[in-house]
Amino acid sequence: MLLQQVKKAVKRTPVWKLIRPRAFHVYGIGAPKTGTVSLARIFGNYRSRHEPDPGQFIDILSSFKRGAEGAERIALLKNRDQQRRLQCEVAWYLSHVVEELLVAFPEAKFIVTVREPRSWLRSIIDQCINAHRKILDDGSIRIRDYSFGAPPERYPNGYPEEFEEHALHTVDGYLAYWNFHYEKVLSAVPPDRRLLIQMKDLSDSIERIAQFVDISSDSLITEASHRHKTSKKHNVAQKLSSAFLEAKIEEHCEGAIIQLQKTGIELYQ
Repeated sequence: MLLQQVKKAVKRTPVWKLIRPRAFHVYGIGAPKTGTVSLARIFGNYRSRHEPDPGQFIDILSSFKRGAEGAERIALLKNRDQQRRLQCEVAWYLSHVVEELLVAFPEAKFIVTVREPRSWLRSIIDQCINAHRKILDDGSIRIRDYSFGAPPERYPNGYPEEFEEHALHTVDGYLAYWNFHYEKVLSAVPPDRRLLIQMKDLSDSIERIAQFVDISSDSLITEASHRHKTSKKHNVAQKLSSAFLEAKIEEHCEGAIIQLQKTGIELYQ
């Protein structure tokens, strides 16, 4: 108990930065199910975490929505960072505060993992079934609902019964978030502070990652990519008609797809 109190006090002082120096500071900020777990593991020889304390994050985001502005927002994010002083934090939901992160940590860089929306939709639906909201912590549920929209009381006509059975979000909610995520990150983060990697290329991108962060590639864990594959596939998205999915992707994702193409990312090669 005393040790925890001392540690908490030290974190509030400049000594903490000396105890936990940071040779680099990088955020992994791809959408969920785009290799984010693997990316965090690639940095496993450093202070690296995947989605630390989602409850704390959604509380901060709620403060933003209640009216926290400017310096107060930056202070909240700096205080959160000070608790761990991670060298690499990978969390998809940081998209909601990427503009504030750029200001709070002007030295930080951003690795953005990307996956085309159709395969991403299949994977995120499987993830929401495997990590069902009945077993999730409250913070993770709130982040999902904030990002994808709360599951509706009634689903639109034509939805497979599994959507209601597993309290899934709507196709519109998932795909609208995919578009929001990449449009916001690409618009906010300057090209010299971001590295875009398609999930399928993650295993072959160790040298690019090392050069971007300015560290030795030998310090990265190459066998970490791609390890966190979906544990069980339910084939729910496959029950939606191809025409329906194509229409929804065109409706919701066109903006981000165009922005990604302008950076050289071709999702459908």
